[in-house]
Amino acid sequence: MKNGLFQNRLLELALSPMINLYSKDYRVKVGKIINKERITESLIPAIIKGSRKHVESRKNAIANRFSNKISDNKNVLFTIEALSDSHFRKQRNKGISSDELSQKVLMAHYNKEPINLVGLMFTRKNISPLRRNDGDESLTDLAEVASLIHLNSFAELIDKFYPWGVHFIILSEGKRFKDVFDYTLESTTNYQNNLKEWIKTLGLKFMKLYDYDDFLNEKLTEKQSKLRRKNYDKALNKYNHIMLPILDPKNIDLSIKKAIQLDPQDDPENSDKSFIPLWKSLLISLPYHPMKSFAENSGIEYDHLYLRTIRSIFLDKRTYSSVFREHVINTSWNAAICHNSLELGDIATGIQVAQLASPFALRTTINPKHGSSLGIFTIRETTSRVQPWHGTGFLETDKNGSLKATALSKLELESKGSIPIYIDRFDGKPFCYATAEASAILQKGDIIFEASTR
Repeated sequence: MKNGLFQNRLLELALSPMINLYSKDYRVKVGKIINKERITESLIPAIIKGSRKHVESRKNAIANRFSNKISDNKNVLFTIEALSDSHFRKQRNKGISSDELSQKVLMAHYNKEPINLVGLMFTRKNISPLRRNDGDESLTDLAEVASLIHLNSFAELIDKFYPWGVHFIILSEGKRFKDVFDYTLESTTNYQNNLKEWIKTLGLKFMKLYDYDDFLNEKLTEKQSKLRRKNYDKALNKYNHIMLPILDPKNIDLSIKKAIQLDPQDDPENSDKSFIPLWKSLLISLPYHPMKSFAENSGIEYDHLYLRTIRSIFLDKRTYSSVFREHVINTSWNAAICHNSLELGDIATGIQVAQLASPFALRTTINPKHGSSLGIFTIRETTSRVQPWHGTGFLETDKNGSLKATALSKLELESKGSIPIYIDRFDGKPFCYATAEASAILQKGDIIFEASTR
C-alpha cells in the first residue's frame, strides 16, 4: 500500500504526526484584517505591474538569445521560444515535441490564425477543510487572482512575437463534475461568473472562460453528443462492475491492491495506474455532510474531525468512529468511479477539446505527461503542487522584500504558522495567508510584487 501513497502531498501531510490545524479561536487571534481598498488599490495593481515587468524581461531574454540567428521568419521562431519559456512551461522534457509544436505554430501563422491555448482548469473552489476555510465552492481568493494574471501573462508573452493574436481558452469542468464533487449547479455557475468578473476587472484581454459541457454542446453534433452519453454509461457500468465488489472499508489495503490490479485505465507514469491515485485525491477533497452536521451539532471543529477520520483510514483504524471512516471511504470510492467514467467516456468518444477550438490549437495541461499537451505552471509552485482552485493564496517575501504568491493547502499553511488575511472583517473566508514579513508589508508600506515562477 505504501507504493504511491505519498505521491499525494496533501495525504502525506495529513498522515504526519507533526501536522495540525489551527482552532477557530486561534485563527481569529493570529489573523489580520486588511481593508478592501488596500487589496484593490495596492496589492492587485502591484501584481499586475510585476507581471508586466516579468513579461517584458522574458521578451527581452528571448529576443537577445536569438538576435543573431538567421531565420526566414523570426516571428515564428520567437513564438515557439515563448511557448517553451521555462518561466511558464513546466517539464519541457514531457509533452508535445519540438517538431510538433513548430508545425502547429507554422500552420497557424500560414493560415493567419491566432494561437489558441486550451486548458481544462478552475473546476470549482475545493471546500475540503484541509485545503481551505469556509464551505462555499463559488468563492475566489488571491490564488485565482494571481493565477489568472499569470496565465494571461503567458499569452501576452506569445503575443509580443506572434502577429495574428493569442487566445487562452479556459474550460471549467464545473457542470461536468458537480455530482462527483457534490456541489450545486448554482455554485459552479457562480464560481465561473466570479472568474469572468475577475478577468474583466483585471483587464486580462487574452483570457476566455467557458463551461466545459457548454463548450462541447456548442461544438459537438447531436450524434456525437448521444455517443458521448452512451460511452459514459458504458464506462460507468464497467467501473461499477470492477470496483464496487472489491471495496471492503474494513480492509482498505486489500481493496487498493485489487483496484490497481483490475484498473481498466493504465497510466505508464504511475505504478498505481489511474483509479487509486484519483481516489486518494478525492478522499481529501470531498465534502462529507454527515460528518459536518455531526461536528456542528456536537460542538466539534469539522476540520479537526475530518483530519482525524482521514488518518484513521491509513493509520490506527481502531482509533476513530468507524461510521465516518466507512462513510468517507464509500463516498470517495463511488466518486472516483463516477469521475473516471466521465473521463473514459470522453476518451472513447474521441473528444479532443483543443481540436474543437482550432485545428492548430495547443492543449495545455497542469500535469505534464508524454503526448501532445503543453505542460504549464498555473501559478508559482513551491513545496506542494497545489492548484489555485484547490487551495488558498499564500504571500511570502523574496530576499529583496518583494511579495511573491503561490497556492497551498490550509493544512500546510497552518502547520507552518502562516497568518490568515481577511478583507474588512473576520468571516471565515481568508483572502489569503501570509508570512509575518509579507503580512506587515501588506498592511502598510509600498508593495512590490515579483511575478517570476523561478
